[in-house]
Amino acid sequence: MQPLSTPERYAPLDVLRGAALFGVLIVNLLTLFRVSLLAHITHPDTDVVSTLVAVLIEFKAFTLFTLLFGLGVGVQAERASARGGAALLLTRRFLVLLVIGLAHLVLIWNGDILTLYAVCGLLLIPMLRLPAMALAVGGAALAIGSYFGALPVHLPGVDAMRAQAAAAVRVYGGGGWGDILLFRWEETLRYILPLLILTLPKTLGVMMLGVAAWRWEIFTRRRLFVWMILFAGGVIGSAGTVVHSDLASQIPLAFAYAAVVLLWAPSAPLLAAGGRMALTNYLTQSVVFSFVFYGYGLGLFGRLDVWPTALGGVIFYVAQLVLSRAWLRRFPFGPVEWLWRRLTYGAINRSGSGA
Repeated sequence: MQPLSTPERYAPLDVLRGAALFGVLIVNLLTLFRVSLLAHITHPDTDVVSTLVAVLIEFKAFTLFTLLFGLGVGVQAERASARGGAALLLTRRFLVLLVIGLAHLVLIWNGDILTLYAVCGLLLIPMLRLPAMALAVGGAALAIGSYFGALPVHLPGVDAMRAQAAAAVRVYGGGGWGDILLFRWEETLRYILPLLILTLPKTLGVMMLGVAAWRWEIFTRRRLFVWMILFAGGVIGSAGTVVHSDLASQIPLAFAYAAVVLLWAPSAPLLAAGGRMALTNYLTQSVVFSFVFYGYGLGLFGRLDVWPTALGGVIFYVAQLVLSRAWLRRFPFGPVEWLWRRLTYGAINRSGSGA
């Protein structure tokens, strides 16, 4: 049991991941780094840039990134099953990701998605024995049900959120590392953890759809089939956006966006490099922008307007793509990807379960 070599990788998946990560970065910058998420929830910005991001990218980028995570799990499960020990491989892989995610959430930034992905990945493992149709139906049921079903999780009221958002400006913008660590921990337990729990059913459902999509070769079939995905997803998603239906817009548009990338940029080298180093780039974004916005760095939290923040995000991500390509010319993996693989496959091989 060992990591895939570069020729074995499915390159378009890396391109899609690189494109999705850009959307995730822009949304995170505008709604989580620049201001408090609670401020965004209770009083969202209404300028042109924020409106375009909300309509075209917010939630859609996260949904696409989640779908691609499920596609990746489908690839890993298929190839690991052929070599033996798929369940063990994936369990160790997601446990390592869980440790990385928790460290990221507690020590750097509580907008983390890695912890949620790791938990959903562990829940997904026993379902991988199901046929593709069962995964698709179950995933759709979870995703759709998340918009109607009520988990026994309750958030504080709007007034409490506004008070927390005001405190965040003071602490994140002017506090030291220790002050921010304590504030972030309390905020995570009271607000972020409930939001993650509420998001879990949809996240798991979209991952299941991703596994089913890989098994059905939805994104690897003929070009005409990808055009059909673009048309269907675009029409349904656009209609859902017009009528303000998250249910009808997010998942269809995620499929449509994936089709757009596959049709016009299936082998874009810069995006592929960014996608191959998605974990490293994601964590680097947190380290850099927490320094930019938090009090132990430049202290710009709550002080920057939307458009310069978005422009800075675009410039930063282009730089990440260039650096990722340069790095991968010398090394087969990004540094955090190497660590993730080392801890996953090294543990398996030492246990005697691998080749």
